[in-house]
Amino acid sequence: MAEKKFGATSEFKLKREKKKKTLRGFQKFLIIFASVICVLLLAALLVFSYYKYIRVPKPTPMDNSGSGLDVYDDSQQNTQSKQHKYSFMMIGCDKRNWLSDVIMIATYDVKEKQVAIMQIPRDTYVTASNKLILKETSDGRSVISRENFNTSNGSEMKINTALFFGGSFAETELNNLVSLAKNASDDEIKKSCENSFLDIDADTLSKYMNAKGNEKSNLEYSIKMNFAIKYLASLLYSSFGVPIDFYAQVNVDGFDNIVDAVGGVDIYVQEDMNYDDPVQNLHIHIKKGYQHMDGKTAEGFVRFRYGYATADIARTDAQKIFMTAFIKKVLSLEGIMNLSDLVKEISANLNTNISFEDALYFATNALDVDMADITMFTCPGFALYKNEVSYYGVNKSEMMEMVNTYLNKYEEPLSESAFSIFKFASGSDYDSTPRTASDIDDKQPYLGFVKYVPPSEDGETDDENPDGEDIPEDGDGAENGENGEDGEDGTENSDGGDGGSSDGNAGEKTDDGSEGGENTGSSDENPPDIEVSTNPSPAENADNPTENGSSDGDPIIFKNE
Repeated sequence: MAEKKFGATSEFKLKREKKKKTLRGFQKFLIIFASVICVLLLAALLVFSYYKYIRVPKPTPMDNSGSGLDVYDDSQQNTQSKQHKYSFMMIGCDKRNWLSDVIMIATYDVKEKQVAIMQIPRDTYVTASNKLILKETSDGRSVISRENFNTSNGSEMKINTALFFGGSFAETELNNLVSLAKNASDDEIKKSCENSFLDIDADTLSKYMNAKGNEKSNLEYSIKMNFAIKYLASLLYSSFGVPIDFYAQVNVDGFDNIVDAVGGVDIYVQEDMNYDDPVQNLHIHIKKGYQHMDGKTAEGFVRFRYGYATADIARTDAQKIFMTAFIKKVLSLEGIMNLSDLVKEISANLNTNISFEDALYFATNALDVDMADITMFTCPGFALYKNEVSYYGVNKSEMMEMVNTYLNKYEEPLSESAFSIFKFASGSDYDSTPRTASDIDDKQPYLGFVKYVPPSEDGETDDENPDGEDIPEDGDGAENGENGEDGEDGTENSDGGDGGSSDGNAGEKTDDGSEGGENTGSSDENPPDIEVSTNPSPAENADNPTENGSSDGDPIIFKNE
């Protein structure tokens, strides 16, 4: 066998091995030194980022940089606001019909690490002037006057139409500007835009006038929505006493994408949820039991209302259940891992005035907020009929107490003059007990299902019902006090109707959490505790609530006194 020669290669290898030994100590020093430098650079970057980007927000009124139009007529307030407490208006709207079926006011106390959310039912009774009233302040600002929402001279409407009202005012003003601009000089156009209450400059107006097709439609929508949001914020401030610092508006598609970005949510569904509206291509079919929901399924869960005895009110409770699941997911390891995707989808699908710097500040501080310090409640109220139209009437005194307890941004309690909403001589038919996200996670509010009846074959829906869910005529409606199976006084009948919750047995669930649907938990996993409340009419039995016994099976149903 011939001897294998290594030649020069083997010599170089031996030399390299010796060289490695002599350099090893120096290499260790370089690695350690480089690591220290990297750590110092990272620390410097974090400090720079904190002071440059993650700073304390200094929110100003939702003003109009083009015309100086502010949202708030704050002449009624004579007390300082809390600098560490910020307010948010969150709305989900139907782009086609300009209806905001999800309206929430939230506050975030950064110092106390507390969050409070008040849900406002879409049918809430408010009044608004048919003409836009602006007011000149002593310092030269123009504001949307509180007189727009004065109960003595306003037209009756449901609060979810406020965006439509604001958009209509904006459309009229935009058409006026276009007419003026056709035969005006550049200086005259610029001055007209500066004097307008719209957030528009001469370049934007010119771009709109020359645009066509979808580009023109999108520009018009943006211009009108910007003012409509200010109009709604002003209405909320006038009615509920909370000046809005920031807003976030999302459409249906955006909602789906945001939920998908965190990897979906896990929710226990109390009963099968079935609804079909071929006109809107809305199809909701969710099985009872533990379900992992993607964005589309979660959309069906929060939009569903026809199968509830209390319709929109139960839907607000379903939204509390969803928000709890979403918050829990975002704060989980998987949610944190998907944070970049979430930020991307929020940026793409959310219309908001929250700057990147402010978002960073809120996000970094929110990591310290515990679910036990996130409080949710529905604005207290009752079933109301006026002029053959069904509304949700606000219990003003109870609402004022809750706002002062959870949402008040001022150092002193707000007096009744800070709330322009109409005062009715009635109590609350609905349960508006504040619950923390931790409470809801441990014990869901019962949603009170009724027997599902498919919509008519022609698929026609109520014009005031953008979700396409059939609502019977007045006196036979699906909301609490409207359902024919409920008591005439607007409270749930003790018989419970078809599938309603009245006694312990009516609310019982089996141990099988899926009942024909996919169960994301183990097959022997029990459903969560579910809480049910009974709220008799204050006119009949305000001091003696109906007793509601607990069931013998899972989940346990608790009375809420």
